[in-house]
Amino acid sequence: RTLESNLMILLAHLLKLKVQHDAPPSMKDSWYCSIIEHRQRIEKNLRDTPSLKSYLETAIEEAYPDARQVAIKEGKLAQFGVRIPPENDYPQICPFLPEQILDENFYGN
Repeated sequence: RTLESNLMILLAHLLKLKVQHDAPPSMKDSWYCSIIEHRQRIEKNLRDTPSLKSYLETAIEEAYPDARQVAIKEGKLAQFGVRIPPENDYPQICPFLPEQILDENFYGN
Protein backbone atom coordinates (compact mmCIF):
# COMPACT_ATOMS: atom_id res chain seq x y z
CA ARG A 1 0.00 0.00 0.00
CA THR A 2 2.86 2.40 0.72
CA LEU A 3 4.18 1.94 -2.80
CA GLU A 4 0.78 2.69 -4.34
CA SER A 5 0.27 5.71 -2.10
CA ASN A 6 3.64 7.20 -3.08
CA LEU A 7 2.98 6.39 -6.73
CA MET A 8 -0.40 8.12 -6.58
CA ILE A 9 1.12 11.38 -5.38
CA LEU A 10 4.09 11.16 -7.74
CA LEU A 11 1.83 10.44 -10.73
CA ALA A 12 -0.60 13.21 -9.78
CA HIS A 13 2.18 15.79 -9.78
CA LEU A 14 3.78 14.48 -12.99
CA LEU A 15 0.34 14.68 -14.57
CA LYS A 16 -0.21 18.24 -13.32
CA LEU A 17 3.13 19.30 -14.83
CA LYS A 18 2.12 17.71 -18.12
CA VAL A 19 -1.41 19.13 -18.27
CA GLN A 20 -0.96 22.45 -16.45
CA HIS A 21 2.22 23.39 -18.31
CA ASP A 22 1.20 27.03 -18.16
CA ALA A 23 0.97 27.14 -14.34
CA PRO A 24 3.13 29.77 -12.64
CA PRO A 25 6.60 28.74 -11.43
CA SER A 26 5.56 29.00 -7.78
CA MET A 27 2.96 26.25 -8.30
CA LYS A 28 5.30 24.08 -10.35
CA ASP A 29 8.07 24.37 -7.76
CA SER A 30 5.96 22.62 -5.13
CA TRP A 31 5.10 19.86 -7.62
CA TYR A 32 8.80 19.37 -8.44
CA CYS A 33 9.61 19.07 -4.73
CA SER A 34 6.83 16.55 -4.23
CA ILE A 35 8.01 14.50 -7.22
CA ILE A 36 11.56 14.39 -5.84
CA GLU A 37 10.34 13.35 -2.39
CA HIS A 38 7.95 10.65 -3.56
CA ARG A 39 10.43 9.27 -6.07
CA GLN A 40 12.88 8.85 -3.17
CA ARG A 41 10.19 7.09 -1.13
CA ILE A 42 9.42 4.74 -4.03
CA GLU A 43 13.11 3.97 -4.54
CA LYS A 44 13.34 3.15 -0.82
CA ASN A 45 10.25 0.92 -1.07
CA LEU A 46 11.82 -0.96 -3.97
CA ARG A 47 15.21 -1.19 -2.22
CA ASP A 48 13.72 -2.42 1.06
CA THR A 49 11.41 -4.92 -0.64
CA PRO A 50 12.99 -6.02 -3.94
CA SER A 51 10.02 -8.27 -4.76
CA LEU A 52 7.95 -5.09 -5.30
CA LYS A 53 9.85 -4.48 -8.56
CA SER A 54 7.83 -7.22 -10.25
CA TYR A 55 4.64 -5.53 -8.97
CA LEU A 56 5.59 -2.01 -10.12
CA GLU A 57 3.64 -1.97 -13.41
CA THR A 58 0.52 -3.30 -11.67
CA ALA A 59 0.94 -0.75 -8.87
CA ILE A 60 1.17 2.05 -11.46
CA GLU A 61 -2.02 0.83 -13.16
CA GLU A 62 -3.81 0.69 -9.81
CA ALA A 63 -2.52 4.06 -8.57
CA TYR A 64 -3.10 6.02 -11.77
CA PRO A 65 -6.92 6.41 -11.64
CA ASP A 66 -6.66 7.90 -8.14
CA ALA A 67 -3.69 10.06 -9.21
CA ARG A 68 -5.75 11.35 -12.14
CA GLN A 69 -8.63 12.26 -9.82
CA VAL A 70 -6.27 14.05 -7.42
CA ALA A 71 -4.74 16.02 -10.31
CA ILE A 72 -8.20 16.97 -11.61
CA LYS A 73 -9.47 18.03 -8.18
CA GLU A 74 -6.32 20.00 -7.35
CA GLY A 75 -6.41 21.58 -10.81
CA LYS A 76 -9.88 22.91 -10.07
CA LEU A 77 -8.47 24.72 -7.02
CA ALA A 78 -6.26 26.92 -9.21
CA GLN A 79 -6.50 30.60 -8.40
CA PHE A 80 -5.17 33.96 -9.52
CA GLY A 81 -6.13 33.57 -13.16
CA VAL A 82 -4.49 30.17 -13.62
CA ARG A 83 -6.26 28.19 -16.35
CA ILE A 84 -8.35 25.28 -15.05
CA PRO A 85 -7.90 22.42 -17.52
CA PRO A 86 -10.94 20.41 -18.59
CA GLU A 87 -11.08 16.84 -17.29
CA ASN A 88 -10.55 15.36 -20.75
CA ASP A 89 -7.06 16.96 -20.83
CA TYR A 90 -6.02 14.33 -18.28
CA PRO A 91 -5.37 11.00 -20.04
CA GLN A 92 -7.48 8.03 -18.94
CA ILE A 93 -4.44 5.73 -19.17
CA CYS A 94 -1.12 6.56 -17.55
CA PRO A 95 0.96 8.44 -20.16
CA PHE A 96 4.27 7.66 -18.41
CA LEU A 97 6.44 4.58 -18.74
CA PRO A 98 7.73 2.94 -15.54
CA GLU A 99 11.26 3.98 -16.53
CA GLN A 100 10.14 7.62 -16.83
CA ILE A 101 8.33 7.52 -13.50
CA LEU A 102 11.52 6.37 -11.74
CA ASP A 103 13.89 8.60 -13.75
CA GLU A 104 15.11 11.40 -11.47
CA ASN A 105 15.48 13.72 -14.48
CA PHE A 106 11.96 13.20 -15.87
CA TYR A 107 9.23 15.64 -14.95
CA GLY A 108 6.48 14.84 -17.42
CA ASN A 109 6.75 18.03 -19.41
